[in-house]
Parts: sequence; C-alpha cells; structure tokens
Amino acid sequence: MWFLCLAFCLAASPAAGGETLPTGEDIDELAEAAKSIVSGFKTASSELRFQYEYSGRFLDPTDKEKLHFLAAQASEHLRETADSQQEIKSQIEVYEGDDWEDRYGATGLWRKLFADFYAANVNRLEMDFHVAICGGQENRDVMLRQMPARIDALEQDYDTAYLQLLRAKALGLLASEDPAYESLARRQFDLLLDRSDMQQSTAFRIAIERIKLFGPGDNDRLAQLGQELAQSDVNDPELFLSVACLQHRLNMPDAFEETVNLRPGLLDKFIGVLALRDLNYRLEHSEPDLGKTSVFEVELAVQAAWRDVPQDWIGLLRCLVQSERFRTPLTLYVTALACAEVSPGEAVGFLLRAAELQKDDQSRRLGIEAETIAEQAAKLACNAYSQGRLDEHAVLDVFDGFQKTAGQCADDELEYCFATALMAAGQKEKAAELLRKIASEPQANRRYWAKLDLITNPITRDHYTDPNKREEALRDLLDLLTTCGDQNDPGGVRPEAMRIYCELLLDSPQTSQAQKALDILTAPGAPDNPGLKALKSKALRYLDRLDESAECLAELCRGDNPEYALEAEKLLVAVIEKIEQLQEGSADFSQLHENCLGIARYCERISLSCFGLIPVGQARLYVAEISLFDVTKEPKKLDQIEELLDALPDEYKKDSVDFLRCQARLLAERGKFADAADLWAKVADFEKRRSTQSNQRNVRWWQAKYYELLCFSKIPETKKKDISHSIEVLLNSFTEIPPLWAGRLTLLKQQCSELNACLQHL
Repeated sequence: MWFLCLAFCLAASPAAGGETLPTGEDIDELAEAAKSIVSGFKTASSELRFQYEYSGRFLDPTDKEKLHFLAAQASEHLRETADSQQEIKSQIEVYEGDDWEDRYGATGLWRKLFADFYAANVNRLEMDFHVAICGGQENRDVMLRQMPARIDALEQDYDTAYLQLLRAKALGLLASEDPAYESLARRQFDLLLDRSDMQQSTAFRIAIERIKLFGPGDNDRLAQLGQELAQSDVNDPELFLSVACLQHRLNMPDAFEETVNLRPGLLDKFIGVLALRDLNYRLEHSEPDLGKTSVFEVELAVQAAWRDVPQDWIGLLRCLVQSERFRTPLTLYVTALACAEVSPGEAVGFLLRAAELQKDDQSRRLGIEAETIAEQAAKLACNAYSQGRLDEHAVLDVFDGFQKTAGQCADDELEYCFATALMAAGQKEKAAELLRKIASEPQANRRYWAKLDLITNPITRDHYTDPNKREEALRDLLDLLTTCGDQNDPGGVRPEAMRIYCELLLDSPQTSQAQKALDILTAPGAPDNPGLKALKSKALRYLDRLDESAECLAELCRGDNPEYALEAEKLLVAVIEKIEQLQEGSADFSQLHENCLGIARYCERISLSCFGLIPVGQARLYVAEISLFDVTKEPKKLDQIEELLDALPDEYKKDSVDFLRCQARLLAERGKFADAADLWAKVADFEKRRSTQSNQRNVRWWQAKYYELLCFSKIPETKKKDISHSIEVLLNSFTEIPPLWAGRLTLLKQQCSELNACLQHL
C-alpha cells in the first residue's frame, strides 16, 4: 500500500549536511495514511463486526477468521505509520535551528503531529480489541493484559477519557473470564462518570460498553439511549448501530425498533442484513425459537432478502410464513418471489393472501398496491398454466381471488388465459362469451387468438369427415388468415391458424386438397417454422413429389424431436414402394437417397427413445432397405447391412415381408441369385394373399415377381427360354400391369430371348 512506502531522509539540522527536514506535507501524508487504514478497515469489516454485536457470536468460522485478518493487518499498518510519525517527532525534537518556531510552532505542525500520533495509537488499540476477540483464549488474554501498559504509556502525554474507556473495556473483557478483574473494570467505569473532559460521542461509547460488559442494570438507560443519541450533536452511524444491536441482544424489541426508525434508510437496510443472517443461522442450527422475534425484525430481514436474491433464502422465508404472526403482506410477497420458479402454485397462494391483507391494512414496507399484487398472482398463474405447471382449476381459483381483490380484469392477456382455463374446465359457454369480448376489442393483443379459438374450439372429429362442417371451418380460418396479416398479428396467430387450416385440408378424405395446402404454405411471406415445414412435406407426399417431400422433411429430422416420426415413416414407406421408379425418374437420386437415409436414421433414433412411436426393428429395416440403394455398392457397406439384419429380433425375421425383401436385395447384391430368387418368390406369395381379386395383383407383387425372374435369369443353369415363356404368360394373364414393371418385364423377356437365340447359334 502506498502509505507503507513512505520514506524520510531526515537530518538534525540543515547545517549538518543540508538534508531536508520533515515538512507539513510529510505530516499530513502520514495522517491521511492512518485515516485511510481506519476507514478501509471499517468499510471492509462493518458487516462482520456488527453481525457479532447483533448476534452475540460469529455465524461462520470464516467470518471470525476474516475479521481477525483485517484487524491484524490494519493494526500492523497503523504500527508502521505510528513508527514513522515517531521518527518525525524525534527529528523535530532534536532540531535546534533558529527557525524551529517558524517551522513547527507557529504553524501548529508540532501540535498536529502529537494529535496524529495519538490518534494512530488509539486506533491501533481499537484494532487490537478485534484481534483479541477473534483470537484464541490464551492470545486474547495476553493482548488484553498488555493493553493497560500501552495505554499508560500514551497517558504520559494524553490524559483523555477515551484512553480511560479503552482501559476499562480491556479490564471488563478480562473480567468475563477472570472475576478478579471485575472490580477494577467497574472502578474505571465509575471514575469515568466524574470526568467532564470528554466528547459526547465518548460518553455514549462509555454507556454502551458498560452495558455490554455488566448488563443494563435496573434503570431504563439502554431503552433511552437511542433517543438521547438522536437528540445530541453526534452523527456517527456506527454509534446508532451499536445501540440498536445491543438492544436486540438484550431482547428490548420496542427500543430496538425505535432506534432503527430514528435513521430510516440508514439503519434499517444494514440491520436487515444482520437480522437476515442471524435468523437463517438459527434456522440452520435448529434454533428458530421465533417467539421472542419481533415482526419488525422479521420484516427488516425479509426486506434484505428481497434486495438480495429471494430464492437464496427460500428455506427461511417458508419457515417464517408458517407462523401466522409473521404472515404480513411483505413476508408473504417476498416468499412468493422466492417460490415462483420452483413452486408457482405455492407462490400464487402467497401473493393472493398478501393482496388480501394489503387491501385491509396497507404495509408501508411493501409499498405495492393490493390490486397490483393480485394482478401479479394472476400473471404468474397464467405463465405456469401455459407451461403445464398449474391446471385449469387452480387458474380459475386464482382468478376468483384476483376479482375479489382487484375487481374486473382489464388486461386482455389475463382474460384470455382465464378463457382458456374455462374452456379446459368444460365451461365452454362462459369461455366463449369471454373470447367474444376479447375478439371484439380492436386494441386487444389477444384479439386474433380469441377469434382463432372461437373457430377451432368447436372443431371435432366430425369436421374432418363431414364435408359441410369442414368447409365451414375452412372458410372461417381462411377469413382469419386474410385479415390477420403480418403487420397486424402481434400475438403470432397466423402460423397457428395456417397450421390448423392445412391440417384440415390434408386430413380430409380428399387428398386433392393437398395442392391448396401447398399453395398456402409456399405463398410469399408464409411463416417459416418446423410445424409448417412438416405439413409442407406431407402435402408434397400427397402430390407424389417425393423428392421435394424428402428434402423438406430431412431438415427437420436432423434433431430428435419425435413430433415428425409418424410422417417420416409414411414418407419412407412411400419412397420404398416407388424406389425403382424414383431411381429412373428422379433428377438427383443420390440426393434423394441421402435425405431418405437421414430420415431413416432419425426414425431409428426415435425408436430407441422412450416415445415408442416406431418399433426398433421396423425402423432398422427402413435403414437397411434405403441403404441397399446406395449408388456406391461398397462391400463394406453391404457387410454393415448384413450385420444390421442379422441383429434384428426373430419376430422380424419370420413374419416380416419387409425383412424378406431386404434380405432378397442383399443376397442379389452379393451375387447369391438362387437364394435371392427363393426369397422374392416368398414375397410374391405373401403379396398374392393380399390381393382382393384373383385377376389383379398389387404393385409390390409385380416388383417381387420381376426380381424373382431377374434373379433366376442370372443363374447359369436356368434356361433362358423358360424365363421368356414365364414372362409372356404373366403379361398375357393380367390386364392392369403397372407400367414400370410391364416395361421391365418386357425388356427382361427380350434380353432372355436374344440370349437364347445366341446360344442356339453356337
């Protein structure tokens, strides 16, 4: 520190070597250094010192250690400063120059140096009292026994009442452990009563220390001490704090409250922090005993918790409000703030009770109107309800309490929450009435939400199957979408209205409406959010634009949101069913394959989660079959697919046509055409049983039949003319043959016929 770096080059006289003598600046600098040490200590240690005075103990061992460190450090710095002052004092005393009087006498520097030296030593004694109190018993007693001798040395030059007070204080502290010192201490305090050479502040300190050491006695002096201090010229906040702390420790609640109120804004905040820590300590150590604690003290502590972080004091606050005596508006309100995050229902109850009490008898310390508190309760309830942390019945109870305190609600946000709770509770008529009120108010933030709810709340399953009901709902939604543009949609209604509108279109039996939904979803300025993107993918799937559908959905499937799992599965089924057609007709099949593989991997992740939307085995079959269409056909990837299929549960190996199809594709890729042909035959037989008419077959049967014949054609022993004949019979036996498979079968027949003709010429 700067004041420890002071250096002096002092000489006996200018003639002795022309060295510089101490100046007024040197003396002032040391005095300022001493003041800085004391003020720094007081600032850094104020809470520690007064917490000890307030509670009568250190609440934490680290508090004691910290105060000991601060006091010892300050004492040492004051010693160094006093030594420097003593050195200057010696230099001045030995100086015999003719100008001594002009330098140090007439200027007052000599007298000032004496006063500064005295002040530094007295302050050091004060620091050492704290060092003694915080030290061990043996060190404490040693330091206290040394203090009278140090005081005697100072009294040779300064016979002051304050030094006598310090001697009395040291003897009194020794008497607390050794009764032999008690009479000496009392004698010193009695002698102080006869002195008339003391400042007012010293007189008050004498009274405070005497009561600390020997108790308040029979008179009412301590109760009156705060008023006496207020009526005096003394304006030392620490003296007021000492009186208040002493009154608290000696259980004088009325005097304590009166003293604290003498300096509103000065004492109450600081005392509140002390009270908060003391009450919390007592709670943590099972010493709550709140019977002797005043409401005034509790409210000071609660205000301190409010200024701090209420959540950090939730245990104490909950304990306090268990007592009816402490259930004041302030205590209830701050406890509600502490509980709001972890227990909103509990917090709402506290707020409503606080509002009720505040309305009957307003608390000056709280300073919030009852109506405002009730509104905060309603808002907290609404937020908790929207997060699923309160049910609708709790919300209705809150609004009942809100209306009793605040009257009619003027906040449309709260009204809307009330309406949704009414609707959820089955009170649909009351809810609709309130929604119509909100919808009719041009300035209401929730106006369009109310309109949307009036349209959608009556929607039932019938609206998806009954064309008339669906058309009516669609007209109302389209009208809302028309009037609720981006510029006048403060509540974000448009995306939700669009979602419901498109869901109605896409969930109708007539999938031809998919284009109408797609037009809405892709119109300029359409909201860009995941839910609408999923609907866009669905519309594209309905329109058989599978490349675009997969591109749209793949982006949503990069995460683990299960919301898109069922749509993802439907898209994969559609893609797998038309995979060969897509291979031929897709503008970029490799991109489609990449997107579909990502979607299949997403389905696998969701199947492994706790949602259970897609069976794990089925999801892995999607991964396997999509993977088989990888354009690279690397052997390593085929090994991975084989491992995936082998690891499937037996139920997927025995009864799943999807498994048979995947296995057949894998065997064909491995060149095991005979085994592959057998599996394709099983798939064809399975699909044949699905056919409703004997002369018709589904697309999957034609797919299986083609691959069965293709694999047979690749077996060397197979007669190519037999393949040609089988294809000819097939093509002539059925009229409705899917064009893709009719073309492929015709091409295969031609290839087999040409190969057979070549073989005959050999």
